Amino acid sequence: MRALIAALLLTCSVAQAGTYSISVTDPSLVLRDLDPSDGITPALTLFYGTSVADWNKPLVCSGEFWSDYTDMKSCPAVSLYGTLSAHSAIDWNGTVTIDVHLLPVTATQSENVALYGGGSGYTNAATHSEFEINPYVRSTDSHESFAASLFLANDTDGPANFEMHLGFEAFQQSSDYPRPVPEPSTYLLMLGGLAALPLLRRKRAQGRVR
Repeated sequence: MRALIAALLLTCSVAQAGTYSISVTDPSLVLRDLDPSDGITPALTLFYGTSVADWNKPLVCSGEFWSDYTDMKSCPAVSLYGTLSAHSAIDWNGTVTIDVHLLPVTATQSENVALYGGGSGYTNAATHSEFEINPYVRSTDSHESFAASLFLANDTDGPANFEMHLGFEAFQQSSDYPRPVPEPSTYLLMLGGLAALPLLRRKRAQGRVR
């Protein structure tokens, strides 16, 4: 009886839909001197306790997603705020790699994952730079890798405020979300097992009497 109950619980459990991973490897942030003859050394003055070191560390975000929308999470965001010296530029480069592995799912008719995000940067010297993941739904296994970069320049004669952001998110999506209806044979097996229980009890009782 216990085995039968355990089997029924397993058939009702939520199925895993797959795994995803977003990583940024080989990141490098350096300062560029746009005018070596001006005598100004490229420099950053950072705000709000942000650190250049965060932009030189690999970033990894991974997780599982299930047919009941659990275990989806955002990747840790990286930000940088501050002032960039005159005739200077911030040059950041890295490699973004995306891996999605989808597992067969019986709890839904269609299960997939959508990945979004990227990086962006602005200065008050009217410069802007960005990159993003192609925002489409992954409904099959996929592996993608591409070079990413941000370039913020201050070609004015005075300091310029800037901000940079890097982050990704994963969203689970599903269409037609009915729970599966067991096959007739499943019901027959279950009923057959239940019907056999009284016979087993009788045999045990007869064994004790003898």
